[in-house]
Amino acid sequence: VCCGLLAFHPPVYVLVPIVFAVPLLLWLPGRRRALALFLLPALVPYLGWCVFNQVRFDTFGPTTLAGLELTNKTGGYMQDVPNKYATVRDIYVAARRANHGRSVDLIWSVAGEMMPRTGQTYQQLSRTFMSINIYLIMHHPARYAENVVAAAVDFWKGWSYVRGLPNPHGLTRVVWKVEKLLAALVSGVFLLLVGLALAGAVRSRSWAVEGAMPWLAVTVLLTCLACALVEYGSNARFGMPTEPLVFVVAVSLLARKSLRA
Repeated sequence: VCCGLLAFHPPVYVLVPIVFAVPLLLWLPGRRRALALFLLPALVPYLGWCVFNQVRFDTFGPTTLAGLELTNKTGGYMQDVPNKYATVRDIYVAARRANHGRSVDLIWSVAGEMMPRTGQTYQQLSRTFMSINIYLIMHHPARYAENVVAAAVDFWKGWSYVRGLPNPHGLTRVVWKVEKLLAALVSGVFLLLVGLALAGAVRSRSWAVEGAMPWLAVTVLLTCLACALVEYGSNARFGMPTEPLVFVVAVSLLARKSLRA
């Protein structure tokens, strides 16, 4: 149930039940009932929400705003959109120019202007932008890949401060900076040790399927990849819920190395 509810934080966490189904298949061969008892409560909340969105908004998925959100990946080259999308393209490009060229989260401030100009609802506009974004990604694969790499790096930087809120001062700012530094440090240790463990597994051609740590590490890495593919500008915020898993894996691998030494 907890795995299933994670998908409501952001939808990319829907991969968590799928990841943990893999070791269950390996640990419980032939136990289809046990696997079903895990997957049903893990997937029902997600699927139920998707059905609700289909019935209410004609969109089967965890969010009706995926197309608008994906604009953070492509906003820098929105001017290359075909002329059939000229109305929303021109509004967006003009707003980006007025925003000193910054495009992260710009869509949320211009969507209200686009809806009456296009006659589309919020959900219809999101579907329009999904088509636009797919076109831009297909025609600018190098720029999209560059954005994905930058977003993946941001995932490990520690909890960023929410834009729009007053800047923290005094002890609050010190605590935030210390927490951010420690999170980034632990993330660095995690990536180093997981990389070494992965290299060792490749050399020995073996995978410790009986241990929990490899699957926790896989969950974190896949979450990072999923966020990097669809999100930009808030990746540190989406990385924050994985920090406990990062800490557990890093400490466990360090302890294992200390015992061997």
